[in-house]
Amino acid sequence: SKAHADESARSSVHLLAFGDSITAGGFGSTPYPKQLAILLNSHAEEHTEYEVHNAGLCGECTDGMLERLPIELDRLSEAGIKPSFVLIMGGTNDLGSMDAADILENLSRLRDIVAKIPATPITMSIPRDEFGFGPVAQEVNDALRAQAIKPDKGFVFADVSCVDERYLTDG
Repeated sequence: SKAHADESARSSVHLLAFGDSITAGGFGSTPYPKQLAILLNSHAEEHTEYEVHNAGLCGECTDGMLERLPIELDRLSEAGIKPSFVLIMGGTNDLGSMDAADILENLSRLRDIVAKIPATPITMSIPRDEFGFGPVAQEVNDALRAQAIKPDKGFVFADVSCVDERYLTDG
């Protein structure tokens, strides 16, 4: 049937949104992964559909993310899903217990896991909270910005530090 042919002609681009409670969303808000899917699909070509899989976990630090990312990628693979892009938003829950160098190292290791799929890692800055940015968050974000301009960086940097809090509601 024509409807079936149209459906089979559609191609899906899968993205994995991986992170903490900011990724998970909550409190009646629309999580950023869902907002992103709506935005991408509103601008997509006719036969392309974007699917953003939300793998946010409240309270997670980057150490936990390092353990969980391969499990999430395996879960998707077993379902026949291979993400083209993996958005990594981590570090917020590390701010009280880790220094910037350790957070940056964990984010780099997360990108390395993604690159082996292979998929394009998209590292997101630590978003501001109601108080702005503390010194560790500022140091992490400054370092990510500096890494992002290097030609061999191997990742895309999404600076969400200027995004209004209402679009990145914590879960």
